[in-house]
Amino acid sequence: MPSAKRDVPNGKLFPCSTHGLRNARLSVQTPPQASHKNEIGYQCKDEHTAVPPAESPDGSEGGLPELDETLWSSLGMKVVILAGGLGSRLAEETSIRPKPLVEIGGMPILWHIMSIYAHHGLNDFIICAGYKGYMIKEYFVNLVLHHNDITVDLGSNSINYHGGKRPNWRVTVVDTGMHSMTGGRLGRIRDHLTPGEPFCLTYGDGVGDIDIAAEVAFHRSHGLKATMCAVTPPGRYGATNIEGQYITSFIEKPRGDGQRINGGFFVLDPSVVDLIPGDDTIWEGGPLEWLAANNQLAAFKHDGFWQPMDTLRERNHLEELWNSGKAPWKLWA
Repeated sequence: MPSAKRDVPNGKLFPCSTHGLRNARLSVQTPPQASHKNEIGYQCKDEHTAVPPAESPDGSEGGLPELDETLWSSLGMKVVILAGGLGSRLAEETSIRPKPLVEIGGMPILWHIMSIYAHHGLNDFIICAGYKGYMIKEYFVNLVLHHNDITVDLGSNSINYHGGKRPNWRVTVVDTGMHSMTGGRLGRIRDHLTPGEPFCLTYGDGVGDIDIAAEVAFHRSHGLKATMCAVTPPGRYGATNIEGQYITSFIEKPRGDGQRINGGFFVLDPSVVDLIPGDDTIWEGGPLEWLAANNQLAAFKHDGFWQPMDTLRERNHLEELWNSGKAPWKLWA
């Protein structure tokens, strides 16, 4: 795939290219040095490459807009979560439940992902269900029941709930087919998207301390069809420092080889759904490759915590982090 490069208003943006696999390494170009302030890329707090700040009408330099919950609500931005796969690499858990319902700290990883978005004010979710999707429906129907004490009055046929917090979420669960691929699942929910309004997309099996608000602001600033969170995956094993024949120190799980991969957490224009011809379309294949080749895919670089849950080892690692009280993705109070 060719590297993508495109001129945009107020500067140059260098999106990434992808080889079509979810964990493929990415080729991300960085902008050259320039003398004019409107031609220089800058680093935001999540250390992604952004387009330069636009000038305000009064001539002052502007930055990424601050988005509060009121603004999020007025935008009506939706969050689409892919939650229909078999999760065969985590068969110890997924033989009895869909992967997004595998628990971390007593709560489904799907709940953790939704809580990340809700922390940034996004609470309108579309869940693309498939394998054992009825269990996801039942979970949300009974969410308040599961996480609160109750008093059941059989005489009056009433239930009172005691304590606990009820999340202010709107959740649409859509059966996107048992055998649909990732792109096909996205295509199946097109009628639930808001016309002309960007939406978020992510996988139902990965967490991170992603600055969603900054990513959305970045997406709105560059005007391309798609933004993808590009992450450096964690190393699987510890490493050693060796001097001559001596091991001088140990390094705890260095961050891979420095190459970036698809971390999920997309922001997309709804027109990308037109790139999906049918249920057998793999999102990471044709659509993403087309966006990269046509200079429509921007890289939001995230250098903080990110961790998928593809195996039992990774699930146990997340559980250990949660139990330690130091789960980096727990952005909410």
